[in-house]
Amino acid sequence: MEASTGTFNIARAMNKLPGVLACVVNPHSTRINETKKTDKEDCLFLAKLILRTPVECG
Repeated sequence: MEASTGTFNIARAMNKLPGVLACVVNPHSTRINETKKTDKEDCLFLAKLILRTPVECG
């Protein structure tokens, strides 16, 4: 999730669920191209980040 108001509270609540790991990312780190910052591009960036940075739950 991108950091915004309440995101850390949501992440903490989600992390209490079994098998769930919520991570919060700085929105500025998702900027690939300033003129093309869209939700679609952000989702693609986060998906690629998850694929190359695997994290084990538990």
